[in-house]
Amino acid sequence: YWESLQAYDAFETARSLDVPMLVCHGGPDYQVTTADIDAWRDALADDPNARFETYPDLNHLFLSGSGPASPAEYRTAGHVAEQVVADIDVWLEARWG
Repeated sequence: YWESLQAYDAFETARSLDVPMLVCHGGPDYQVTTADIDAWRDALADDPNARFETYPDLNHLFLSGSGPASPAEYRTAGHVAEQVVADIDVWLEARWG
């Protein structure tokens, strides 16, 4: 498993797909960092099917938070921010009406 995972090229796999991709990212996310999302933006920069949205004030779960991101914030109940839901809805509607 670990050897196959190490050999797997996620960027190349994503580039080989011929499907629309919406990548949403919470700004203070500590699991998918800004460096991670920038690498994905670079990898898919020439792909017209790829769209990226960053939400500066939302965490990995697209919930509002304050202070540094940490696992503790996942214990707080909440709902995905309305803006994220609206953006996904608009994106889906534009592709599949």
